Order: sequence, then C-alpha cells, then structure tokens
Amino acid sequence: MNTTLGMDVGGQNLAAAESVVLALVTLVLSFGFLKYTQRKGAMA
Repeated sequence: MNTTLGMDVGGQNLAAAESVVLALVTLVLSFGFLKYTQRKGAMA
C-alpha cells in the first residue's frame, strides 16, 4: 500500500510530526533505560 501518492501536504506534515514525536519518545526512553541500568549497576 503506497500512501505517498495520494497524500497531500497536510498528510506529509502530519507524518513528519509523528516521526519527530516518535524519535523524541525513543530518545527519552533510551536515556531513561541507560540511567536506570547505570544506577542499578552502581548499587550492585
């Protein structure tokens, strides 16, 4: 299913915004996981 052919500019902007939000969420989760594992390793 190719959605880029029928997608208008608003749809492209929405897709770009969703990808940015997804990237930010992934960044926050990865940093949180990193901090959690470092702190857990320091306690052991």
